[in-house]
Amino acid sequence: RLHLTLSRLSLTLRMVDARRGPERSGSIGINNVWEDDYRPTAGEAGYRQTQAAILREFVHNSSAEVLFVADDDVQFHMRFAELYGALDSYCFDGLSSGSGVLKLSSTVWHNGTFPRLESRFREGRYNGGHNLIDYERGLTGSACSSGHYALVGSVAVVYSRGAAQLVLEWLKASSRPFDHVFQHLSRIGVPVRVAWPHLCIAKLDKVSSVNPARRSEASAKDAASLAAKAAERHHIHRWEAGEYLE
Repeated sequence: RLHLTLSRLSLTLRMVDARRGPERSGSIGINNVWEDDYRPTAGEAGYRQTQAAILREFVHNSSAEVLFVADDDVQFHMRFAELYGALDSYCFDGLSSGSGVLKLSSTVWHNGTFPRLESRFREGRYNGGHNLIDYERGLTGSACSSGHYALVGSVAVVYSRGAAQLVLEWLKASSRPFDHVFQHLSRIGVPVRVAWPHLCIAKLDKVSSVNPARRSEASAKDAASLAAKAAERHHIHRWEAGEYLE
């Protein structure tokens, strides 16, 4: 599937064999995905190992300044080259500084509470999401928004060398799912930019091999129900699925 898509886009990517971690055993008790001692699924652990191997090779054995990594279930926008060429300087400020990342896709699950402050957050903070993204892009006029905790997903990312090193350090310190690293990078001041519209999305009409029990697919029993779940998620994430190559 990808070979045909890449040839249509005049792109060349090197395929890498994915790894799979050990299966969970015994009782795991409280297993909070937001905690650094989270116990990942076999798929999540393998995904972390695969990403770590790719980034280590980039940091230690490559002279390139940036690295593009995409999952094998990636779908590219039909106007990928045009949209990438139209990205502005704000999108690339992190990459050009050698310390940031550019996400060509993201997964946002909610609108958030912005601009309303929530007393349940310390110091009355707001909860990010689509509302905050819309507000920021309205102010900057950029094709990109800044990363924050609500922008998860790692289906298509461009890394600078500095960011790749920081990701490897985080992988040693935390066992959380890989895409939580972008929250960490944003928190420590690393420029994380997200392109809109997304140049890539994830193919959703299948069960995830990383986490088959994730909420979007847990109740899907056949191809029809998977397709319905995919359509529901496309709407939540604001993905116009018809604009992406199969």
